[in-house]
Amino acid sequence: MERRMNSLKEFFDAQCEALGIDFWAGWVLPYARQIEKGQKLVYEVRPMAVTDVEYGRANAVEDAEVFSRLRQLGLEIAASDEEAIARGERQLKAWLDTKIDEAVARAAKDEFEKYTKFVGSDLSQRLQGNAIPESKQMETRTLHQALKAYRQYVENTGKKRDNGSLARSPKNYIR
Repeated sequence: MERRMNSLKEFFDAQCEALGIDFWAGWVLPYARQIEKGQKLVYEVRPMAVTDVEYGRANAVEDAEVFSRLRQLGLEIAASDEEAIARGERQLKAWLDTKIDEAVARAAKDEFEKYTKFVGSDLSQRLQGNAIPESKQMETRTLHQALKAYRQYVENTGKKRDNGSLARSPKNYIR
C-alpha cells in the first residue's frame, strides 16, 4: 500500500512538472487509477490503430506519442499491441524524415539563390548539381554513440587471438 502511494506521488509530481500544472491531467487519470488498484499498467491501443488504413496509421502515431509520454513520466507500462506502437513510431519517423528533407531542400535552395544571383547564369547552372545530401544520409548520432558503435564493430570484426581477445593490430586500435 505504501509503495503504491509513493508511486502515485512520483507519478503526480512527474506529470505536474512535465505539463506545468498542479492537478491531475485527464488523460493520465486512468493510469493513476491502475496504480492505485495495484494493477499491471497497460496502455490499451485503440482498435483502429491496428489497421493499415490512413485513419488507422494516424491513430497508431497518436498512440505511440501517448505511450512515449507515459514512459517519460516514469511509468513502467506495457502496450496491449506493441506492433501498433512500433508501426506508429515508424510512421512518425517517416513523416519527420519527409519534413526534414523538405526543410533542408528549401534552405539549400534559398542559400543557393542568395549566393548565385551575383554570378552569371552559365556558372549558376553548372553549380546547380552541388546540393546538400538528403537528411537520411546525414549522421545523426552523437560522437560518443559513433565511437561506441565503432568499438563494437572492431570487436566483432577485428583480428582475434586464439583465446578470443583482440590481437594487437593497427586495425584493432580503438582507444
